[in-house]
Amino acid sequence: MLGVARPFLVYLAIMGIAGFFLPIIITAQTVLIQENVEAALMGRVFSLVQIITSSAMPVAILLFGPLADIVSVESILLVSGALLVLVGIWYWLTDRYFLK
Repeated sequence: MLGVARPFLVYLAIMGIAGFFLPIIITAQTVLIQENVEAALMGRVFSLVQIITSSAMPVAILLFGPLADIVSVESILLVSGALLVLVGIWYWLTDRYFLK
């Protein structure tokens, strides 16, 4: 949605809403890990999650920084949003058909 938000205030509103819900999502993720991981492996799992989330920002900067000089930022937001939707659909399908 950020790729189609032409007025800057709409962009800020969408980012504000996302920022509001992010702690809720992170809390749900933490509870899910705590319920499904053995106590002996909890530290390893949380450190792995921390490593993955911490390394995502530098990798994104290295990839999308130079790409923003070539392609418009709106296009990058639209394509990455569409890819996120596809990943969500793929996850839903695999969870529905293959994991049960």
